[in-house]
Amino acid sequence: MTPRPQPASATPPDGASRAHRGSLLVRAAAAAAGLALLTGCTVEVVDRREDTASPSSDEVSRDDDASSGTTTPGSTETTDDASEPESPDDAPGEPAEPADPTGGTTEPADDDSPTPVATPSAPTSTVSCADDGTLVLWQASQAVELTEDCDHVTVAASDVQLTARSITTLEIAAAGVVVHATEIESLSVAGAGNTVVWDEGSPSITDDGADNVLVAS
Repeated sequence: MTPRPQPASATPPDGASRAHRGSLLVRAAAAAAGLALLTGCTVEVVDRREDTASPSSDEVSRDDDASSGTTTPGSTETTDDASEPESPDDAPGEPAEPADPTGGTTEPADDDSPTPVATPSAPTSTVSCADDGTLVLWQASQAVELTEDCDHVTVAASDVQLTARSITTLEIAAAGVVVHATEIESLSVAGAGNTVVWDEGSPSITDDGADNVLVAS
């Protein structure tokens, strides 16, 4: 049996196809170049395979500025190292004086203020003068009231509290006696720490003791 001849393939091999396409590109480029020469224009053939994106000059400039730490014109960025002026309150100075807790000034005590004068205790009994107008108090620590005027009264015991009316002569020979009389004409004191107060008159006074208070009310 005689073998049959194989029919020729209608599809060219891959190598022939690539060569054919390259030939077409060359022809198209030559035609475009000729047309450019006639029209005065230039033609650039760009290979799509080598068309890769590259960073723009602006992006490169910004990257360089960021890496170097500089700021482009028009930037509003401020640094954190800017020093602020010291407040007047922070400046060192003299310490403030402490405020007066009373809200005012402190005045010295008035040395001319009168010293409180003792007064007799409330009487627990009453006495009167003798017929000759005299009275002698010899019992200590008693509080009495003389209910009539007397010519001469003598206090011969300590801590006597006497409330009297008018006395012509008052004599004290003890300590710690307190007398309050309406009027005294003559006063003689020989003890210590006695107090005698009168309401009327200006008696003649003899003070032979110590720390006695003899004053008008």
